[in-house]
Amino acid sequence: MGRPVAGVIFDSCILIDALNGVGDARRLIGTTPKRFVSVVTRIELLTGRGTAEADRGRRLLQGFDEIGVDTAVAEMAAALRTQWRLQTPDAIIAATARWQGVGLYTRDAGMARLPGALLACVLLT
Repeated sequence: MGRPVAGVIFDSCILIDALNGVGDARRLIGTTPKRFVSVVTRIELLTGRGTAEADRGRRLLQGFDEIGVDTAVAEMAAALRTQWRLQTPDAIIAATARWQGVGLYTRDAGMARLPGALLACVLLT
């Protein structure tokens, strides 16, 4: 395991929901004391957005500690992608959470099907 930290990594879909005004996503973000995102979430949040929308995304990201991808996370993501057929961004986010020893909030059923022994994942609907 990586450096143990208390907290939760938020999948990109939750932040996108918050930007789209989904109250449950906003409340979840607001009530979680130690919030993390993968650098992948920054990429997903800012891709294909206009300037004003990208700026809103950047402001939202300021409330999170951002975790980059190192060799250990990349190796773990490759293994998760191979074994569980995850898309590359999902595999990186899941591997980041696992390596950091934190939970993951997501709406992605594919990520949520990872066994609890691999990742403490909360599927939000």
